Amino acid sequence: MKTFFICACLPFLLKSNNKTSAFLTEASDTKVISFIDNYRECDGQIYLKLAEVSGAKVFDKKLNQSAKNTLENSYKNGIPLMFNISGSKVVSIEVPQVEERSEYLNHFDVVAYHRFENLNYNRIENIEKLYRLQNGFDQFLVQQFSTLHFNDFTIGCEARAGIITLYLNQQNKLWHYKLFLKGKIIFKTPELTYCWSNHVLNVLPIEENGKLRIYLFDPFLMKELIPIENFMKQLEDNGSEAIEWRLTDHHVFVCNMQNHFGINDANGAYSTTIFKQLYQR
Repeated sequence: MKTFFICACLPFLLKSNNKTSAFLTEASDTKVISFIDNYRECDGQIYLKLAEVSGAKVFDKKLNQSAKNTLENSYKNGIPLMFNISGSKVVSIEVPQVEERSEYLNHFDVVAYHRFENLNYNRIENIEKLYRLQNGFDQFLVQQFSTLHFNDFTIGCEARAGIITLYLNQQNKLWHYKLFLKGKIIFKTPELTYCWSNHVLNVLPIEENGKLRIYLFDPFLMKELIPIENFMKQLEDNGSEAIEWRLTDHHVFVCNMQNHFGINDANGAYSTTIFKQLYQR
């Protein structure tokens, strides 16, 4: 069985006058303000996955405890730092000025969080109608994203959830949401084991024969809809730890869970930018 260590997050947008600017272009030397999507220490080196930069970066300088605390605090609490990057390495880390940090944060939207009991539930008389959603998605994917392999996990979970959202939006009057997870997330399938620090899934609240259920819909990863309690139990059984979650509207494309901000994509501008990148792959 193969194991994939994935930080399933696409890069955030560059600072600009709008929220649909191009992705950060990799350069030999660059300086950027960014959140830390993933923080891992191994064999004396620190591996960082930055929200603004594609690919993991190595920071192999010896750090005192104060510097490590700064990095861990940034990762756990969603606090942006200034990173000097050269090639595949982080050369140095600075705390940005208040004005710089404020300018960076101004490019994000306020994100509202929901409680499960306050969702709009879809009334479904026959659960088979939901199962047909799964089969319909296969056809939708072929028609709209023919260049993507059905099990393509390299595009990031935000993009995959965004594609699923496009499909669910085409269904007549179907309420759906997104569930953002953060922590040590381990999900095992018969073929592969996936390890995430962040993940996002599409949520379908269902009222079936008077009973309220929350289903997760991820045809990229799961062959059928799965009740959320079953999914969370599987994560626990697989060895997941310290999982936090936030429930948002379906049009939220990126969510920084430690704070009430992210990227709302109600008009589709952000997802359009990302999907153009996918078409070019």
